[in-house]
Amino acid sequence: MNAKLLAPLALLALALGTLGACGGGDKKGDCPEGETIYCYCADGKSGNQTCQSDGTYDTCDCSGGGFGGSGGFGGSGGFGGGFGGSGGSSIYPQSGDPCSQEGEMRCGAPDTSGTSVYFCNGSSYSLESSCGFGEDCLSYANYSGVICDYGSDHTAYAKQGYPCFSDQAAACNFSKDLVLVCELGSWTYYDGCSAGGCGHVPPGWSSGSKSCAASSTNGCTVCKY
Repeated sequence: MNAKLLAPLALLALALGTLGACGGGDKKGDCPEGETIYCYCADGKSGNQTCQSDGTYDTCDCSGGGFGGSGGFGGSGGFGGGFGGSGGSSIYPQSGDPCSQEGEMRCGAPDTSGTSVYFCNGSSYSLESSCGFGEDCLSYANYSGVICDYGSDHTAYAKQGYPCFSDQAAACNFSKDLVLVCELGSWTYYDGCSAGGCGHVPPGWSSGSKSCAASSTNGCTVCKY
């Protein structure tokens, strides 16, 4: 297992021979107008940012609670950048409903047991997984993944080998034993974790040789163990 940390919508930056950490959520021209992502405030709590008409996010709004978005890679040997989630489709999909974009992932209607996650495989949606009860299901990486958002846990999920729509986005697989990165239009293996070890960590996190840079606006996606 390597110690690299991954981040969504990341900008690759070389510094001293390694990939250095950058600020998150500000890659110009990439975000869809109106998309809202979470960001960290100076007091460590989360706020939110909204994508403007020029494709950049505005400043972090810390006036209320923030939501979803799994953190940037940043820190030791990692990518810089951030990513976020937005609300799902206004019409909730169900198994068997038609779809046109292979690899698209959507949140279903929430119920008392949680929120189902549906995946476009071929021409119809099928049940892929679910976010647990009390977790907010948020669309991620231009609908090629989801975030199961609960408190300070903003972990994103995607399917290895399937299409992705946000270059350098990062996510866990649903088994949480792989870190995936969006490269050349496909969710690609980046790092292997112990069982259940992949997840979101906040800025400033460190464990052994792994760390998440304090300057990483949205935290990091990493093999925590």
